[in-house]
Amino acid sequence: MNFINEFFKQFSDNKIDFVLKKDDEYFYAEKELLELSKKIPDCYPGLSLGKEINGVFSPSLFLLELLAEISKNKVFVSKKAEWNFLCGKDLLPENIVIDESKSNIFLVQNKDDKNLGYAKFEEKNGQKIIKNILDRGDYLRRELN
Repeated sequence: MNFINEFFKQFSDNKIDFVLKKDDEYFYAEKELLELSKKIPDCYPGLSLGKEINGVFSPSLFLLELLAEISKNKVFVSKKAEWNFLCGKDLLPENIVIDESKSNIFLVQNKDDKNLGYAKFEEKNGQKIIKNILDRGDYLRRELN
């Protein structure tokens, strides 16, 4: 559970309970479902929280949604920036409406506090940018290719 706990710690002091690891994927499910899954070997219970890929944890959008409800580590962006971020683009500092980030990696929210994904601050050509790591549009882009 170390990968998921380390990722979770970047956004919240809370811990996530009822997590099961199957292969390289982590799942969130109620205690009863986790117990039942131990009796059924090929069962993947609950909702995916993410997976380990080459030793790095890659969160699911569901996990980002959970974190958005409890985390204060957020950056809120403008309406125009919201669309650009959902299209996989990086953002400039002027797109930030409110910066409540507590670390270099943070959740990206629209003005209504809906989660769009997560990002990190990065330097590019001497300018600080918001580097898109994962956004809600990722799923659609992968399906279209």
